[in-house]
Amino acid sequence: MEVQSFAIGASKLVGTAWRLFPWEGLRALGNVLLEGVSVYKKKAANGKNVEPFRDSEWVEERTEHAFDHFVKYLRGDKTEDHLTKIAWFCLMMKEAEARGVLTQPLPTSGILAGTI
Repeated sequence: MEVQSFAIGASKLVGTAWRLFPWEGLRALGNVLLEGVSVYKKKAANGKNVEPFRDSEWVEERTEHAFDHFVKYLRGDKTEDHLTKIAWFCLMMKEAEARGVLTQPLPTSGILAGTI
């Protein structure tokens, strides 16, 4: 890791802090990605396929699904790895946004728009 210094005396770390990554969380995320591939095959949304994020209805459904996982987690449900599935959604939205794939960043109806 490199340190970038500025004339005013400030500095910041430059690079990726791999040593700070949450490895158990990343392993769990890998399991969720493999689960998606086993179920959805080539249509699975992952780092190699962000195309589903072009479909605003699909994004809306996934957003609601992530909220469902959050509520289940808060209620103590242990039947699935809810936190990792929420993390999958957030990371995939970030990837789709970075690649310019999202047709709209947030749903225009449903829970986020206050229409339900």
